[in-house]
Amino acid sequence: MLNTSTPTDDWVPTVCRMCFNGCGILVHRADGVIAGVQGNPSNPINYGRICIKGLASPMLIYDPNRVKKPLKRTNSEKGIGVDPKWKEISWDEALDTIAEHLRRIRKENPNKLAFLSIDHQTAHIMAVYAAAYGTKNLWFGGGAVQCGAGHHQVSHLLHASFLTIPDLNYCNYLIMAGSQFGFGSYCIPPYYGEKMAAARRRGMKLVVDPFLSASSAAKADEWLPIRPGTDAALALGWINTLVNDLKIYDKEYLRCYTNGPYLVKPDGYYFRLNGKPAVWDTSTDEPRPYDDVDHTKIALEGNFKVDEVNCSTAFECLREHVKKYTPKYVEQITTIPAPTIRRIAEEFGRAAMVGSTIVIDGKTLPYRPACLFYFKGAQGHKHSMLTSIALELVNAIVGAMDVPGGALGCNAYGPFWRPKEGPDGMLIPGIRMVPFPFPPRPARTPDSYTLFELFPIACDSSQMFVLGMLESERFRLPYKIEAMLHYFGNAMINTGNPKQVEAALKKIPFITSISLFIDETTEFADIVLPDTTFFERLDPFPNLPFDGFIPALLDQWVWQMRLPVVEPMYDTKPCMEILLELADRAGYLKDLLTVWNAVFLKEPYKVDPSKKYTWEELVDRWAKSRFGADKGLDWFKERQFIAWSKKVEEVYWRPFTKGRSHIYFEFFKKTGEDVKKVIEELCLEWDTSDYQPLPDWKPCLSHQVDNSVYDLYAINYKVVEHSTAGTLENPLLTEISQHSDRSLLIVLHPSAAKKRRIRDGDIIWVESVDGNKVRGKAKLSEGVHPEVVAIAGSHGKWAQGEPVAKGKGVQFNTLVPITLQYTDLVSCNEDLCIKVRVYR
Repeated sequence: MLNTSTPTDDWVPTVCRMCFNGCGILVHRADGVIAGVQGNPSNPINYGRICIKGLASPMLIYDPNRVKKPLKRTNSEKGIGVDPKWKEISWDEALDTIAEHLRRIRKENPNKLAFLSIDHQTAHIMAVYAAAYGTKNLWFGGGAVQCGAGHHQVSHLLHASFLTIPDLNYCNYLIMAGSQFGFGSYCIPPYYGEKMAAARRRGMKLVVDPFLSASSAAKADEWLPIRPGTDAALALGWINTLVNDLKIYDKEYLRCYTNGPYLVKPDGYYFRLNGKPAVWDTSTDEPRPYDDVDHTKIALEGNFKVDEVNCSTAFECLREHVKKYTPKYVEQITTIPAPTIRRIAEEFGRAAMVGSTIVIDGKTLPYRPACLFYFKGAQGHKHSMLTSIALELVNAIVGAMDVPGGALGCNAYGPFWRPKEGPDGMLIPGIRMVPFPFPPRPARTPDSYTLFELFPIACDSSQMFVLGMLESERFRLPYKIEAMLHYFGNAMINTGNPKQVEAALKKIPFITSISLFIDETTEFADIVLPDTTFFERLDPFPNLPFDGFIPALLDQWVWQMRLPVVEPMYDTKPCMEILLELADRAGYLKDLLTVWNAVFLKEPYKVDPSKKYTWEELVDRWAKSRFGADKGLDWFKERQFIAWSKKVEEVYWRPFTKGRSHIYFEFFKKTGEDVKKVIEELCLEWDTSDYQPLPDWKPCLSHQVDNSVYDLYAINYKVVEHSTAGTLENPLLTEISQHSDRSLLIVLHPSAAKKRRIRDGDIIWVESVDGNKVRGKAKLSEGVHPEVVAIAGSHGKWAQGEPVAKGKGVQFNTLVPITLQYTDLVSCNEDLCIKVRVYR
C-alpha cells in the first residue's frame, strides 16, 4: 500500500536538509516566498513532527550572507584570518577556469585531484563523479569528530549493517553509552523521540553515561558518570559478570548464530578441516567442519585435544579472557563502584529474558528486551575498534541481536537484499554503503592521500588526508595533490586541530568550493561557486538509496524525493548541475554517464553516454530504474514519497538469515600481520597490537599523562539545536544556544572549579598537554564527571562570511591533534579524549 503526499498551491512537500536525517516537511509558499515550514503529517519518517532545526530552516534561504555569485580569489596568500579579497566573476569565467585545471590534471594524473565532502546525501554521487574522473582521493573530511568509525564497522560485523539501533518497540532495559539517541541526535530524532517517550511510558528503564546531557541523561532512571575512555573496561566487566558469575548467556544464539563454537588453536587461529573452521561434534566426540554438524550437537564451551593440539571454543576463549575484568578491577579504571557494576549487569541479564519468545504477525521469535546502545562518546577514542567490540558483545552474550527488544542492524534485510553467508560461514552485509571490514582488504603501500590502504578493515580514513598532505614523503606518496573540489563540509572546523588542516590546505595550489557561505574551509578556495539551499534544488537521494543507513525506521520502508519549492535565488545553481557542466567542459562527461549507467540505471533506462542530459532527465531515469516505468520523476513530483510496511523478517531478521556474527575476531590476527609487513617496509612507527581477536580495555594517551598538572579530561558533546558546524550561522538556532546554560560554555564540575578558584561565569582557559588552548566562559555543573571538562559541538567559528556564527562558543577541535598517536590504527577513529589543565 502506498502512502503519498500531494502538493497544494500553498503547501509543498519536500525533505529537510538541516541535518543528515532528511525528515519530511511541508513548506508554506506565499507569492513565491517561503513563509514557514511544518512537519509533513503523512510522511512516515516523522509523521508531522519536526525539530527546532527544521523550524528554523527558512532562515537559510533568506540569509543575506549567502554566496550570491561566482567569486574569484585575488589574494594569493591563504590562511586563517587572511582576507581572500573576492571578486565577482561570471559563471562562464568560473567554469572555464576550473575546467582548464581539471583537463590538465586528468591528462597528467587524475589522482592529483582530491574531492572534499561530508554530505552523506550526495556521497555516492561524489564517489561516482570521482570514479569517472579517475581519482581515488576522496576526503570525507568534516565528520571525523562527529561520526563513529568503530561503531559502523562493528555493526557490519555483528549486524550486517552500517548502523545499529535499539528496538524501542519492545525493549524494556536500555543502556546508552555516549549517545543521545531518541532525544536529540543520531537517527531521526522526531521519529525516535516519540518511540523513546512511548517506551519510557510503558516502563522501559534507561541507564546512561558518561555526560549528564539535558536531552537524554537528565531523563534517565540512572546516570553512570564514567571516566572518559574507559567504556570498554565497563563492558568487559559486565560480560565477565554475566558469563562467569551469573551464568546468564544465550547458548542457543551463541551456538547457532556466532562463531562461538569454532575451535581455536593456541596461536589464536582457527583449527581447520578441509580449509573450514572446525567445531566439536558432541555426538561423535570429534572435530568436524562447522557446516557439517547438526547445530544441536555442536559444543559451545570447553577445551578439546585435536591432533595433539589443545583447542578451545571461541566462546571459551572469550569467557576466560574476560575473567580479569572483575567489578573491583573495573572500578579502578572507570570510577564506577563495583557493586553498581555488578547490579547493572544483573539487571540487564535478567531483563534480557534469555530463552523467552514472542509472537509477532503469527511468527514466533526470540524475545530479548534488553539493549546496550553506544555511539560517538563511547567509541571516539584511541582504541575505538576494541571498545566498540566490547560494547556490542554485551548484547551478543544475551542474544539481544536483531530480534525483538534487542539491538537491530538497521535495514540490514531489505526489499531487494538480505545479509549473506561469507567466508568461514561468517555474516556479511547484503548491500554496500562503505567498504566492509570482512573479508578485509589487502594492506599495501598507500597511493591515496587518505592512506586508506593502511586501514584494511576501516570504512573511512578521512583525517589521514591531512597527514598525507603534511607528510607525503614519509608515506612515500608518488605524486602531489594539485587541485581540490570541495562541496558541503567544513574540514577546518570538523576535522581536528585547525592549524594542521590550514597547513594541509595551503599546500593545494587550486581549490574550488561549491558553497552556500564563505566558511572557514571555503576561505581557502580560489574559485567559489554559489550553491542552492535544499529549498531550491532536486535531490533524488535525500535518504540514500536503500543502503541500510537512513531512513532508519522500525516499521516502514520509505523513499522520498527532495523537490524544489522555489526557484534558485540570486545567481546560484544546484551542485549536481554544476558537476554535470564541469564534466562536460572538462571533457569527461561521457565517462561520467558511463559510470552513472553502471551504478544507478537499468535497461531500458540507461543513457547514451555520447549525448547530454539534464539533471531532471537523469533523476527520472533513476526513479524508473528503481521503481518501474510508472514511477518516474513526474510521479514523485505529485506524491513526493513512496512507503510500504516492513515485514517481520525484515526487522527481526536474525532467525531467517544464514551467516554467523563474530564474537571472536580471528581475521584480525592475519590482517594485523599484513599491515605490520607494509609498515616495516615503509619504516613507520605504527602500532598494530589492536589487531587482536578478543577485545581489551587499553588506556588512551590521556590516561598516561602526568595527573599533577594536566589533571582533567576534555570531552566533546552534541547539542540538539545544531548539526555539526553547518547550522551555527542560523540566527534563530544560535540565539537558542546563547540562552542555553551549556551550549556555548565550558562545563566543569564544582569540585574541580573550587580547586582552581573558578566561579560560574568566569572566563577560563583550557590547555592541552600539546600546548593547544581555547578560551570560554565557565559553567559549573554536577552533571559531569569530576575529572571532566565538557565542550559542546563544533563551535568557535571565525569566518568573516558567517557573522552570526563568528565568535560564538568554544572550538573544541583546537585541542585535538591529528597524529597517528591520537588515532585508532584499526578503525581510523580520532581520539577525542584530551588531557588538559584549566585555569583563569
